[in-house]
Amino acid sequence: MDIINMEPGEVSTRMERILYEVKKVVVGQDHFLERVLVAILAQGRLVTAGRLSEILAFELKGWELVVANVPDHLRDELDRRATHVTPLAHGRYSVTLAPDPPPDQVLHELARHGVGIVSLNPVRETLEDLFVQSVAGAALREAGGIGP
Repeated sequence: MDIINMEPGEVSTRMERILYEVKKVVVGQDHFLERVLVAILAQGRLVTAGRLSEILAFELKGWELVVANVPDHLRDELDRRATHVTPLAHGRYSVTLAPDPPPDQVLHELARHGVGIVSLNPVRETLEDLFVQSVAGAALREAGGIGP
C-alpha cells in the first residue's frame, strides 16, 4: 500500500475503516481510544508516536455551527461573518466561523431573530489531518525537500 500516492479521500476511507475495526473490538470505549498509543509510520520510519490525546493537543481552528430557519436577510450576514456556509437539508446550514472572535455575539444575534441553533462544535485537527501531514512531511524529507 503506497500511502504517499493515495488521494486524501482514500486515506480518509482507510482511516475510517481502521477506526471502525478498532471500535468493533473496543465496544463503547471511546474514552479509552483517546488514551491509546498511536504510531504513524511512513516509508518504514517512525514519523510520530504518542497517546492520541497528546498527539492531537487541542488547538482551536474555528467553530462549526449548524443553524435552522435562517431568514433570507440574515443569510447575507452569515456569508460575511463565516469562512464557509454550506446549505444542508430542510433549511439548515453548516456555518464555519473563525476561532476569533468567539461565536457568542453571532449566536445571540441569530437567536434574537428566531434562528434555531442546532449545534456548535469546536473545529480541531483530526488524527487523519495529522496522518496526512506527517506522511507528506516524511515524503518531502526523504526527497531532500523541507518538510514539517
